[in-house]
Amino acid sequence: MSNPNYTNVGIFSTVMIIFSLIGYFFISGKGIFDHSTKLYIFTNEAYSLKTETPILFRGLKIGKISDLHSVQGNLLVELSIEEEMKFPKSTKFFSSQIGFFGDQQIDVEITEEGNHLYKNGDTISTYLIYKPMNNLVDSSFLKIIEPSLKELSKTVGEALIEYSESIDTTNIEIKEK
Repeated sequence: MSNPNYTNVGIFSTVMIIFSLIGYFFISGKGIFDHSTKLYIFTNEAYSLKTETPILFRGLKIGKISDLHSVQGNLLVELSIEEEMKFPKSTKFFSSQIGFFGDQQIDVEITEEGNHLYKNGDTISTYLIYKPMNNLVDSSFLKIIEPSLKELSKTVGEALIEYSESIDTTNIEIKEK
């Protein structure tokens, strides 16, 4: 016959191991059933990259940055990309800015089709390319807002002139040291 205390200890130990594993996967953010493809890419600069930075392909989110490591003076970026997405080895990865506040995203651009595809665990052979914020404000946008900016500038200038003329400078004392 088995001792009921041994049975209780066995059940308790099994439950604690299961809860520990669930807690680990929950805290690490990897998930128990993470089926994403992990790709690695080097970069010289961080460009405000952080974990959870989105990865976009043709405007659709296909993944995120899952981890960052410093390796011999460079930054190794771990990309978690949806398992269904397959990219040829000629694909380029760009770090670009989203808006004026410096949030970043990774843009994926396929330059030419090919049969050699990246597999889970591959390190991308090129560095992450930084794309400057030049597409946010274009000339057509400036033409639209230019009249409003001129009117605002004129109004502010007139208000400052009016304010400076309204200040009574007769009662101001200048103290010498």
